[in-house]
Amino acid sequence: MPAVMLDVGRDEIKLRKQRGREEGQTLIVVLFAMPLLIAIIALVADGANLFTNKRSVQNAADAAVFAVAQDLPKDGSVCTGACLTTLQSDADAYSRTKNNGPAVDHACADSADTNCYVTPIPGKGNSSAQIRLRKTVSTFIAGFFGLSTSSVSAKAAVSLAGAPNAVGNVAPIGVDQQFVCRDPDTSVPPCFGQTKVLNFQAPPGYSLLDLDQVSTTAPISGNTAGTTAMQNWITQGYPGVLPANAWYGAEANPGGHNGVRSAFAASAASGAALLVPVFGTAPAPATSPDPTTGSYYVIGFAAFVINPGTVTPQSWQGNTDTGTHTLTGHFTRFIAEGVSGGPIGGPNDFGVHVISLDE
Repeated sequence: MPAVMLDVGRDEIKLRKQRGREEGQTLIVVLFAMPLLIAIIALVADGANLFTNKRSVQNAADAAVFAVAQDLPKDGSVCTGACLTTLQSDADAYSRTKNNGPAVDHACADSADTNCYVTPIPGKGNSSAQIRLRKTVSTFIAGFFGLSTSSVSAKAAVSLAGAPNAVGNVAPIGVDQQFVCRDPDTSVPPCFGQTKVLNFQAPPGYSLLDLDQVSTTAPISGNTAGTTAMQNWITQGYPGVLPANAWYGAEANPGGHNGVRSAFAASAASGAALLVPVFGTAPAPATSPDPTTGSYYVIGFAAFVINPGTVTPQSWQGNTDTGTHTLTGHFTRFIAEGVSGGPIGGPNDFGVHVISLDE
């Protein structure tokens, strides 16, 4: 028995020594692996922080460049003088104040400059601008390794185009091209902003259109839209994208929808610009308006603002074909939700432009 107990004691001592060696080896492995583990943690923590800030700065750049798009000359000229002051102010406000981004306080001096703007962008036309932003970001764990800060940068560019191929939120007011304003506006006094009277009782200058009836191939009949649809198209715009260079059906009775006048009055009170189709010359041998279907060939879009207080029972005679059926207002330049567009000042540029986000 004593011999057996002695052997057991020796085995226990051996096991303890082996465990001690294993624990020591594990400690060495942990010590050697610790820098790698810290590096991985730093990469995850600081990487996530940088990614979040990068996304934030990009959002600020996008918001700023969309804001300055409203300031770019819509006649295709270069932004100078007061235009530049407004452009910089809006870029700074939308970056710094509204999106917690860096301040935009100067024109970019060179290709490496940041927190600045460029207009026009070389090769993008006069109505273009770029915003460049850079933000210093404090690191977390990487600071222990001497890298206390890093930086993220973003840029966004925008340009304006004219004569959109298709747009959304269209109102059912067709206007002959000879009565609308064009870009560039060379008239004296300037056409945009001048009072115009649209008289729907004196076609073919103006017509209410059935926006549910559109064809890109041949003349098409209209007069299927209900009163509610017409009202919604006036106050909210057509719920879909409608093309240029297409046939639009005409409403046979331009004043025959009860409630249309109230929709025009609501639009006038809001001061909103109505995006209206402009009809013109149809591809030969067709004529516009078409003598058989009465449909109109739309070649582009304009924006018309109805003057407040001008839509009255006397100006729009409710549910009959008699009366004046007139809308008093003015054409204005407008940036629309479009698909694509040609150059500003093209043959069918009626002051409606679309934005192209280039970066």
